[in-house]
Amino acid sequence: MSDIVNQCAEWCFTDGHAKTAITTFYNNINDIDQVDIELAYARYWHSTDDDLDKMRKKQAEFLVKHFVPPACITNIVVYDAERQAEVKKIEEELNLNLNIYVNPKGKYYY
Repeated sequence: MSDIVNQCAEWCFTDGHAKTAITTFYNNINDIDQVDIELAYARYWHSTDDDLDKMRKKQAEFLVKHFVPPACITNIVVYDAERQAEVKKIEEELNLNLNIYVNPKGKYYY
């Protein structure tokens, strides 16, 4: 994240889904503690009686306006081997050095 912060002029992050009215936007990296990091890594995150706001908070976002320099991208997760081959081809065409993972341990499900 520090590469993006240092190389991109316009960026922000949220404490929940960006389209929700109660979500707060931040552009100071010192405010990163406003993101529920434990929930960001949680596999199950439906709202409960103990926390009616889990679904919104789980969807916290880091946003960059216009462009992310390729040098800031080090890892890509793809759905399957076919997509991995497609991304590998792009990687080679752009002379990048990426780690391309096929959905490791089924952890990514979006």
